[in-house]
Amino acid sequence: RLQAFRALQEPGTFVSAKGLETFLSQDQQFMCAGGELCGCVVASALARAGLAVLDAEHLERDLLAFLRAFNAEVIDRSLPGRISALPDIAFIPRPAHAETRYVGSWVCPC
Repeated sequence: RLQAFRALQEPGTFVSAKGLETFLSQDQQFMCAGGELCGCVVASALARAGLAVLDAEHLERDLLAFLRAFNAEVIDRSLPGRISALPDIAFIPRPAHAETRYVGSWVCPC
């Protein structure tokens, strides 16, 4: 995923929460549908990772930290009791093919 993400970035730039949200909605491994909460989940994951933005100069380090935090954020919000209180679940990754599943793909809310 790093190579696909890196190809979209200009050297010396920063990737905002909005840029990450766009990437997560377009990348075949994630395919997050957006929704009301997606931006909030991305911002919370950035904060959880101790980041405000991703630095293109340190993209490998920052993207890995963000993805770990995003995974934890998706799992926390998908727990019983919390998920039923959410207005939507479009922030949960929904890749098209099983072999591309990664973050939150085990969640099956009913």
